[in-house]
Amino acid sequence: MNVFDEAPEQERDFWAEADHARQRTTDPFIGRLAVLVVVGVVALVLVWATRAVAAEAPATKASACSGATYTVRSGDSWVGIAKRVKVTTRQLLRANNATAKTVIHPGGAVCLPAKAKAPAANAAPSKTVTTAPAPPKSVPVTTQVVQVRTYTPAEAEEIIRAVWPDDLEDKAVAIAKRESNLRPTAKNWCCSGLFQIYYNVHAKWLGTIDVTSAGQLLDPLVNANAAYQLYVRAGGWGPWGG
Repeated sequence: MNVFDEAPEQERDFWAEADHARQRTTDPFIGRLAVLVVVGVVALVLVWATRAVAAEAPATKASACSGATYTVRSGDSWVGIAKRVKVTTRQLLRANNATAKTVIHPGGAVCLPAKAKAPAANAAPSKTVTTAPAPPKSVPVTTQVVQVRTYTPAEAEEIIRAVWPDDLEDKAVAIAKRESNLRPTAKNWCCSGLFQIYYNVHAKWLGTIDVTSAGQLLDPLVNANAAYQLYVRAGGWGPWGG
């Protein structure tokens, strides 16, 4: 019989005790290692969440005005506001992260570019109505005639090109020439302005861009903007025969 097959009982006890000691030594190490792994995972999640919040921050800052603002009035358009504050329409749109089709509403705030010159009277006119005293009977009461500003065909074309996107402006100018010969005050029994818009047919949605009468469509700024909104709603040139 081989002597190695008969290990003394003391030797077997020694190796058993050594194995228990090894297990006691290893178990705490594994526990600490598990804690470190959990802490590492939590740290990675926090870093990812922080980066996600930081990534959204620029969009929030971009939508806030860093300088002066302009209060939108009835009948205002992007091109009209740009002319008032002495900047280009593209500069104004860029300052507001907007496009020519972005709708603005009376009472809303428009961010002004750094080089803009705010108009002297930015606030909307007061709605307070005062009653003028009646004139003496010996003085005849006359009707005051309100003069409407006139625009040359060249000015009308410039307004159209400022309102419409670059890839559509040539076609838009061609249609306005055909419809009104670039005369903003052109009108007939149904249609008005540069693009000859039929107010009674489109009155409902025109109200959403603050156009509440056919007379407003005689303003080239209002008409060009309304025409572009009509183009977007129709998905093309269909309202003018394609």
